[in-house]
Amino acid sequence: MLAGTVKKGCQEEAVVNTILEPGTRRSRVIEVSGRSVTIFGDSEYFEKASELSIPHLAPVCQMLPKDGICLDVGANIGLTAFYISLCVPEGTVYAFEPVPATFADLVAGIERNDMSNVKAFHLAVGESSRPVLFRNLPKFSSGNFQILPGTENSRILPTIEVESVTLDAFVAIMDLKRLSLIKIDVEGFELDVLDGCARTLQRFKPLILLEFNHFCLTTQREMSPLDALRRIRNVFPYVSYFDRKSNSYRRISSERESMDFLRMHMLRTQVDDLLCSLDSGFSI
Repeated sequence: MLAGTVKKGCQEEAVVNTILEPGTRRSRVIEVSGRSVTIFGDSEYFEKASELSIPHLAPVCQMLPKDGICLDVGANIGLTAFYISLCVPEGTVYAFEPVPATFADLVAGIERNDMSNVKAFHLAVGESSRPVLFRNLPKFSSGNFQILPGTENSRILPTIEVESVTLDAFVAIMDLKRLSLIKIDVEGFELDVLDGCARTLQRFKPLILLEFNHFCLTTQREMSPLDALRRIRNVFPYVSYFDRKSNSYRRISSERESMDFLRMHMLRTQVDDLLCSLDSGFSI
């Protein structure tokens, strides 16, 4: 866990410049609500940071209290964690990143930007607190993902073992008394994270922001996108997807709307963000 200070504000980021750090690590300076924020990395994801846009976070962050407690599951190099942290200047963001090289980039960003309200944990998050396998390709560190034992991926890809925790266990260990938001982006294993936080969901009813990616679901989690969406809607009575044309969330409230969303998702957008809630007061 790391400490530092932050300033208020949350806006879409834009790249200012890129410099070469000692060794192979590169850094990129971006603007977040008028503040220069440095991110670190060496992957394609990092290289495309200048083109990244995270408008789906703005409507969500507007709903968070300034002292909100948030979990960033799959924090990667820190873009989302940093954005959320600027929106909860009096709160805390607990950021989880299991891949060693990517975790080092996350920590470097927290330290360089002096962000005291972002706490980093070198852990995977899933349905149980046990070691899990991850792909281990250093050149693509920010794109590595969990691997199911016994699958083709486990036979053909280099792997490492990573410690894992459930969010129910983490909340108990940290003795959290409230929770505003859980963001989940774990390359197809989002439902495993939800399976490990049933008590947390019922106790705090936080907003859930999760990535929905049919490629990752089918090739890495080996799960049907249709089954995944139905499971999500069975857990949460309020599910919306981010409409990039209007920069707002649109409800999925029927089986027909689910099919319409899946058609659009699989044919056009391919990666979408779902906002889920158990509480009608926090649905969009």
